[in-house]
Amino acid sequence: MPKIRLRDGLGEVKLKYLCEDTDRHGNVRIYVCKPGHKKIRLKETPGTRAFLDEYYAAINNRSSVQEPKGTKRYSPEKDSLRWLCVQYYKSAPYRELGERTRYVRKSLLDRICEKDGDKPYALMEPRHVRARRDQNADRPEAANAMVKALRQLYGFAIEYDLATTNPAKDVPYLKSHSEGFHSWSMEELSKFEDRHAVGSKARLALALTGC
Repeated sequence: MPKIRLRDGLGEVKLKYLCEDTDRHGNVRIYVCKPGHKKIRLKETPGTRAFLDEYYAAINNRSSVQEPKGTKRYSPEKDSLRWLCVQYYKSAPYRELGERTRYVRKSLLDRICEKDGDKPYALMEPRHVRARRDQNADRPEAANAMVKALRQLYGFAIEYDLATTNPAKDVPYLKSHSEGFHSWSMEELSKFEDRHAVGSKARLALALTGC
């Protein structure tokens, strides 16, 4: 799964369904190639928030640009997990988070909704959370981040009288023995970008695989 390094220097995020080709002028073009769907070209700069917004819009089959007035937009069914997430994104507890925290949490919850977004959120039980956690047992940091995101989501639901129980609250985190990987500093990233022009193979490698 390709990894996109964030341009703000705060890490990287793994993205599915990406592919690329090069036009006759040597410019690298990046696409979302989701099975069973039309290939969609991504035009924003890799690693930026605009690129990620465009990517998530593409994999969810919706436009990232503002639609004209009067256009009927998709609205998740009330009481679905996706609907609950939408309510959370509008809430004060979510908006009070730092920008980076909001982005990471939304990415995690949106990923869960790709598979289970249409299911009733009230039917989620600890065994469902444990199953999702265990699917990522080889990546304990990712598994724990998913559990934490669900804890916060259902904590919001309880506070706003949308739920009475938190199915993730008593699901323990996995032990992590990873020492992690070195993340480039802003100075290191700037030096690399000064040396390699936008559109070069080196810059594409930085965007897709990180460092």
